[in-house]
Amino acid sequence: MARYVPGAHDDDLHLTGSNQRLVTMLERSTRNRSLGDSWRWYQALSDRHSREPSSTDHQVMNAVVSRAEANSARLQMSRANAIMLNALDVKHQHGLTMEQVDERCAMGRKVLDRMTQAGDVLSSAQINCLLRLFVANRDIMAATQIWQYMALSGVSRDVTNYNSFILCQLVAKEYDQALALVGEMRASGIPPNSFTQCLIIRLHGLTGDLQAARRVFAFACTSTSTWADETDGYSANDDSVVYWETPKGDDFGLCGATVYTFNAMLDVFGMNGLVDDMQRFLGYMLGLDTAGADASFSSSSPLGPDAIAQMLLQAEKSSLRRIRHRRIAPNMDTFHTMIKWLAEYWDLEKAEQYVRLMHVYGIAPDVRTFRLMITETTAIRDFNKCSDLARSMAADYNIEVPRGLVKVLEAAGKKVAEMEEIPRRFIRRGGVLLAAVVVWALLMANRAVVPWGKPSWAAGLGEAGAAVDRDFARQHNERPGNLTLHIVAHSHSDIGWNYSFGQYYRSWVRQVLRNVVAALWMDRERKFTWGDIAFLDMWMDDEGDRANGVLPGSAAELTWRAALGELIGRGQWEIVGGTYVSPDEGLTTWWAHNAIVDVGRRFVARELNTTTRVGWQVDPFGHAHVTPHLLANAGFDALLMGRMDYRTRFGFAAHGDYEFLWQAPYSQAPPLLTHYLSKGYAAPNAHFDFDNTATCNAAALLDELVRFARTQTRQYPGHGHVLVMMGDDFRYTNASWAFACLDRIVDEARSLESRTHAWRDMTLKYSTPSEYLAAVRPHLAQIDERLTFNGHKERRKEGSGQRQLRLHRGDFYPYQDKPYEQYWSGLYTSRPVLKRLVRSAEQAVQHVEALVAMARVRQSRFGGDDKEAASAAEWDVLERGLEYSRKQVAIGYHHDAVTGTCSRSAAEDYEVRLRAARRVAMHVGQHALRLSLAESNGSAVGRMEREIENAKTVEKAAPGYNTADNNDDDNDNNSHLTVADVAQPAVVAVTNAHHLSAQNQTVRLRVPTLDAALVDTATRRAVDAVTVRPALDGSGFVVDFVARNVPPLGWRYFVLANETAAVRKYGKVAMLRDARSAVASSGPLLAEAELEKDGIRVHLTLDRDSSAVRMAIQRGTGHSEVVVHQLRQYFVNPRVQSSGAYIMHSFMLMYAIVFYVFGGGLCAGLCAAVVVAARRRRIQPDKVAAASRSPPTALLLGAAVGLALVYYVEQVASIAALNRWAGGSALSSAGLAAVALAVGYVSATVLGARARLCVFFIYGASAAVVAVLFGAPTWQSRPLAVDGARIGGFRVETGGAVCDAASVGVGNSASVVYRLCAGQSNVVEVSVRVEAEADREIVAHFALPDSGMLPRQCAFDMFDGVGVVRRQYQRWTPVPGNYYPAVSHVALASGRLALHSRQATGATCVAANTLEVGMHRSLSANDYRGLNQPLVDDSVATVTHFVDIGAAASPADSGPLANAALNAPALAFLMTAFGDGDVSGPAIDALLVEHSGLGAAGEDASGAVGLGCVRFVGIQHQRQQSNSSSSSKSGNPLDIYARVQLLSGDPRCVDEHGSGIVNLQGLLAIGPQQRVDVYSAEPGDWTIGEWQRQRSERMVSNHTRLVLGEQSLHRFSIAPR
Repeated sequence: MARYVPGAHDDDLHLTGSNQRLVTMLERSTRNRSLGDSWRWYQALSDRHSREPSSTDHQVMNAVVSRAEANSARLQMSRANAIMLNALDVKHQHGLTMEQVDERCAMGRKVLDRMTQAGDVLSSAQINCLLRLFVANRDIMAATQIWQYMALSGVSRDVTNYNSFILCQLVAKEYDQALALVGEMRASGIPPNSFTQCLIIRLHGLTGDLQAARRVFAFACTSTSTWADETDGYSANDDSVVYWETPKGDDFGLCGATVYTFNAMLDVFGMNGLVDDMQRFLGYMLGLDTAGADASFSSSSPLGPDAIAQMLLQAEKSSLRRIRHRRIAPNMDTFHTMIKWLAEYWDLEKAEQYVRLMHVYGIAPDVRTFRLMITETTAIRDFNKCSDLARSMAADYNIEVPRGLVKVLEAAGKKVAEMEEIPRRFIRRGGVLLAAVVVWALLMANRAVVPWGKPSWAAGLGEAGAAVDRDFARQHNERPGNLTLHIVAHSHSDIGWNYSFGQYYRSWVRQVLRNVVAALWMDRERKFTWGDIAFLDMWMDDEGDRANGVLPGSAAELTWRAALGELIGRGQWEIVGGTYVSPDEGLTTWWAHNAIVDVGRRFVARELNTTTRVGWQVDPFGHAHVTPHLLANAGFDALLMGRMDYRTRFGFAAHGDYEFLWQAPYSQAPPLLTHYLSKGYAAPNAHFDFDNTATCNAAALLDELVRFARTQTRQYPGHGHVLVMMGDDFRYTNASWAFACLDRIVDEARSLESRTHAWRDMTLKYSTPSEYLAAVRPHLAQIDERLTFNGHKERRKEGSGQRQLRLHRGDFYPYQDKPYEQYWSGLYTSRPVLKRLVRSAEQAVQHVEALVAMARVRQSRFGGDDKEAASAAEWDVLERGLEYSRKQVAIGYHHDAVTGTCSRSAAEDYEVRLRAARRVAMHVGQHALRLSLAESNGSAVGRMEREIENAKTVEKAAPGYNTADNNDDDNDNNSHLTVADVAQPAVVAVTNAHHLSAQNQTVRLRVPTLDAALVDTATRRAVDAVTVRPALDGSGFVVDFVARNVPPLGWRYFVLANETAAVRKYGKVAMLRDARSAVASSGPLLAEAELEKDGIRVHLTLDRDSSAVRMAIQRGTGHSEVVVHQLRQYFVNPRVQSSGAYIMHSFMLMYAIVFYVFGGGLCAGLCAAVVVAARRRRIQPDKVAAASRSPPTALLLGAAVGLALVYYVEQVASIAALNRWAGGSALSSAGLAAVALAVGYVSATVLGARARLCVFFIYGASAAVVAVLFGAPTWQSRPLAVDGARIGGFRVETGGAVCDAASVGVGNSASVVYRLCAGQSNVVEVSVRVEAEADREIVAHFALPDSGMLPRQCAFDMFDGVGVVRRQYQRWTPVPGNYYPAVSHVALASGRLALHSRQATGATCVAANTLEVGMHRSLSANDYRGLNQPLVDDSVATVTHFVDIGAAASPADSGPLANAALNAPALAFLMTAFGDGDVSGPAIDALLVEHSGLGAAGEDASGAVGLGCVRFVGIQHQRQQSNSSSSSKSGNPLDIYARVQLLSGDPRCVDEHGSGIVNLQGLLAIGPQQRVDVYSAEPGDWTIGEWQRQRSERMVSNHTRLVLGEQSLHRFSIAPR
């Protein structure tokens, strides 16, 4: 619309007249409804009114002034404003487009601005006009401003104003505001009109309150002018008014209703989906009683096509006169309302019938009628019908089809064509690809079907080379100018994996070692790296002293030991790692970590005169915090690691951080330089697998190395050195061929030095890890000052310009090598019997290690230096036996041993070795006790040595046992001491040499008779805490007694003698036959049990429904702490996703498959209901919940269905059914889908079969499934005894002086014993004897009563031997990804619950205040991570946990202290005859009393820390070989090496700085005849034994300061005064 310009076309537009003429022309244009002309006249008048005369046109100005005075220009402008607003009013304008409404609204704003500037006051009619205009334009803010203007200007509001603004609120969906306006209108006494009633009816319809809408309509039918009283039908609290009333017969009581009221009610029915009711209501309105005039609303049948035909027939014949006679007749809006909602619900056939019905009442359809039926949605859904309607417009009704409808039909036609084309195009172009993707996904999810990509040797020897990763670098380091490739030839040899230790040695390793030595000898440039020291030890024992016979010339006479030593001296053979084996870092105890380093370094130092400072952990399955802490403090400069979680790996690669600094969060040591092997320890690709390749194309292989180097340089700091691992599992069996090919590659690289490369200079050479680190050291020292080499910090050069290395302070758990639940957390639980045996052997060796050292100190104290020197050979025999046991324990902690990731034969070999280690340790401990009595004079060395050697191979009862192995199996000789005869007194020695606090420990004996006395030699009284019971096999008796106050670092003797000998030696003492016997319950099984010891009461209650046991633990009269214990199980479907020795799956994929099948059927049922309803041309109403059909309702209904589905699948459905549904026959899956289809159909019917609500239903169900899968991990496991009848009740054994116990059977495969013992009443022992069924993962839950389903704030702590590590359950990570290795301790972060385990396991927190720990697992499928067989473990395992009930009342660090005490159990030895004497004879009876304990000091006068706050982490004795300045005249000093660690931050143990002051001399309780000099090793030297030529030490005073968790190495040099 062109804007008027004054003077331009005045003649043409006749605008030269007076203002009166312009107003007259404006009025005429408005009457003619010519909005364009009206606006032009208005603009002309407005511009003339506002135009200001120029300063040179005085005459014109005077003329204007005179005319203004004459014609009252201001009044004329006000009149023009009113006329223009009337022209813009949309009250009677129908069919306006949004563009036209926008144009009118813009004009209205300009008119309003002019009126505001002129100071005109808007009238009520003008306000109504503007309100209607702004509401039509959806300009709610402008309408609100107009409404506020009325209040500010004092303009009174009438019913029309209120109607307009109520409509505004309805458009804005401000229903509460609309209701408030209705109330305000009523309070103001403004009577409603018909439009008010229509608005209120629509308002209640929009809010879903149909009853209120019906009451308003009833009021409209009975009143015409005033508001209803509170007692009338409009009262919100009165439900007596029916839907509509018919009190006046023929006129239906419509005295106050208009056609608009009826239209509003029709609209309410339509917007709530009640299409059938809407048609029935129209029938009543038209007077067509198709269902009977007196029928109630709820029982009337809807009008179908036949009823409409009947209506037409009646109207044509006889009802026209009757309808005209009625007061109310339908108008066009009546039919448009019906047509609109029928089209909304896709019933175009019936909508067309109503178009025909309009002719009967003389109403001609127009364009709007067909616009309601032909929309984008209806055209796409039923394109043919809409096309027919468009043709009917022109043919039947003579209506020109507007361009807008043509565009709608054209767009819909294209969309329909595309939709029809998509399936064909998809099948034609994407079908094959989709099928390939599906097959690939299924095969990848089930590697048991097609385990491709593995060479033929993989099943026997290990995995293929590591998969090549993509280069994900994002922020790479700068590309170096020079390039050096360090070829590190090596062979990775697992101690025991698919085959046993000995089998690997005989079949592969010995050949590798021989051939590599021979190959290196031929060329001094060749180099080789070895990290598996245990194999070197076996080789040296086997043929280390034999002449090699293969080296050229005189070198053939060299022994293999000498030849290997020569190569090491030349720098051709490098030993890395320093550890005897490569242990699993997460499941190994802190003592074992240290011992493995000690043993390995001692071996290479003694046998090969070398050492190493490079850590070598290239194969463990994850890396723990303790690794950098240990290696940095043990003198290592760097670590090579080979495994990292794939997400972490990509994150490191993205920033070029594959060389980084690693530091434990609790460590005071400097960070350790760590090099991650981006391709693992394997060669770059299979072309370098020389053991399986017969060709050697040097040029091609060199190109492969160059390409490999390109991907590596930017993943590491830009120093230009690339470490190329050249080896794999058990490689170099054909070492001569391998090195010959490598020689050719090196020569090829040298010959190309003059050619152009990507680098200015490229060098390829043989190297070792130490040489590589020496080469990168200058560059790394320039960019990071935190690095240390050889124990010294390097000074950073200023201006290096490069960022520092990444500092990583976490660990690398859990380990996941591939996406989607491929977590290596199953190995935390695999082979629990082996895990328990490893821990038992370790405890024995650790204890005996300290016992031997203390016994030698005791001998030098009591026996004198001469006696001690005479028995030096015997002490050497004992030390060699102890070193043998240490080595076997180290082997048991290998990363394929303690993890259980080994074959059955290898596991059996490990068990044999560990039992031998335990037997040898017991013999060593027994002999150490004898030597401490100064009994031997060195004449029985040979006999002692033979006895220890026999213990390595002969499986017979040992002379001692670990009291931690007490169990209820009387036939297990490792669980008690057996006294065959009491005719001669027998001495039982109970030792506490490892722990630094006095202990109470339960000891178990098996005796032939009870006519004997058990006497404590220290008190010369019978032991009071004794319980006896008959042996289960009927031969003899089992005696349990409590050895009280066994002194720290000492022992206590007990004599078992018959009545005669006991009375003769000790006077009248109590006999065993008088001891208290535990009373076992008889009769029916009990639902409750109660245990009580030392003032602690434990009340057990059995819940048969959930197979859970509730433990209420009360100390004295205090508050009871409740812990709920339950055995649960995860299921595995090997046909869907294979769990194995390494991988743990939580059944989630199987659940997902079931959900997919069910979800598909559910969607099919929903779609079927919608389609069926659409084909029936009606929407099924839900009479009960009609008012609640809304998206939130659909979401809630879907969520309820999803929740019920998840609960049924995870907790109710049988496992067999789940297996059939997920991976069974198609018939089973079809049955599940059929049930889902029925559920979907019913759900859609409840929702009225509305597609939009069905979509929300799917959203709700999907969200519920995902939320419960990840938010309720406890549902993914089930109780072990799912049938209440399978868990019967308690068998109780109480009344004994030692322990009260209650046992209960759980299912068919487990039994649990709850035990409360004297001396250990602060913890409740829970011992589970369990056998895993096939494809089961058995776990235990320990939960507090306020535990929740969702893992909110589910944090838990783990003690790894040094510090407490905080873990957090990750909600959106599957359960296996939240499992972490627990060495022996796990606790809730709140401290309210702590568990101490007798073995390593995996643990997590699956719900608030709930701990879940792994127990047992047996799997019929293989996870294909290298092991050549599935983990079929049918053994019966005993898994023991101690529930710490004192955690809530004790300091936060009580966990480590309690854990240290529980994992330092006492040992019991039977001192039988030795040589020609009897240790229990009368001659040494006095010695037993004198030697019971060391009498170690607890806390000295200077306030030094108590012994209970520290522990020994490794201790060893050694007699100095030559006199030193500190030696005495009578002999060389005795050296005791000990690592001392502070465990507690208790205020009694540390000062205000968090440090503990340890009385070092008080630790050993040195006697007055001895003196001790204490030396402390410098930081970075923790290794016990000579591992390098010179140890740096400094003499310290009697006290030293320790930081919590830290340890230090001390040497105590003891000599006579």
